[in-house]
Amino acid sequence: MLEKQSKKNSDKNPGDILKNKTVELLNSRMIDLETLVPRRDSFKSINRLFLRAKRKKALDWKILGCNNCEGMNVQGVTEAGLGYGSLLSKIFIVGQSFCTQCMGTGIPFTEGSGYYIDAALQLSGMTREQIFITNLVHCHPKNNAKNQREWIDNCSAFLERELAIIKPKIVIAFGTDARNFFHRYYGLVFNRDHFFVQKVKRPFNHLFMSVFHPAYYLYSGGKGGVEWIAKLSVIFDRIISGEMSYKKGV
Repeated sequence: MLEKQSKKNSDKNPGDILKNKTVELLNSRMIDLETLVPRRDSFKSINRLFLRAKRKKALDWKILGCNNCEGMNVQGVTEAGLGYGSLLSKIFIVGQSFCTQCMGTGIPFTEGSGYYIDAALQLSGMTREQIFITNLVHCHPKNNAKNQREWIDNCSAFLERELAIIKPKIVIAFGTDARNFFHRYYGLVFNRDHFFVQKVKRPFNHLFMSVFHPAYYLYSGGKGGVEWIAKLSVIFDRIISGEMSYKKGV
């Protein structure tokens, strides 16, 4: 009994813990045993993150400085917003346009209908920091006006660049404008079914799905919103687990 207790105490000894960590580190490929400095080629994932961050920073400057649409990108009125979230995300969500509350936080889907996304994420044990969210139109339309085709066309290059940087496993379009844009962009056969997943080869192999915009449920008394959240959570689970992918199918 004393021997077991002694071993238990030894396992918790800070010196032993540090020694074990040091041995584990030296036995890994993370450290060059001659120079004792970290090996760059041992950090492929973080290097990929650095490269994507560099490309996104350059893109973000272009978005924030854009003046292609008359009356758009006026600070506090029709302000431009950037894509938000993980640059290594498997999940890429595209909304309609930057919202009023979003101008205050710089985060797409702030409050309101955004809570529907947060509920689905929490059901899957995830947070916004693990996915990537952007908008078809990166600016906020004054008085929440409907998107104009000119805005969509002018913003499309920004969206395409974001896609090329993130390279997600699935793109999820929220709302009619985003759905219609991607049907044109991908050249897909038009499909009105929500949560219908399709394979896409352009510009890289991934999945595509369109769903009702969560604002539809927010402003229609909530009917159907609970099922929408549950279905979206199931998609998150299947993508993150690898159960659903371009190669494995849907």
